[in-house]
Amino acid sequence: TRFLDDLGVERTSEWSMQTLYTIIDRRYREMRQTLVTSNLTLDEIAEKVGDRIASRIAGMCKVVEIKGKDRRLKN
Repeated sequence: TRFLDDLGVERTSEWSMQTLYTIIDRRYREMRQTLVTSNLTLDEIAEKVGDRIASRIAGMCKVVEIKGKDRRLKN
């Protein structure tokens, strides 16, 4: 299993989008387990990194929404 952590927070460039697509597409085609974390919904991911990447993530992942307060923030 490989992890893509905090998808959607990276600075986007043509190179980074093509590299991300290549990684996701290969893992999708080879049916490899991939854990993706993000604070974004699939629709927001599509807006940020494109429909091709979002559709592959939707096709290869089970979406699990975890709700709660941000534990990184001090109270």
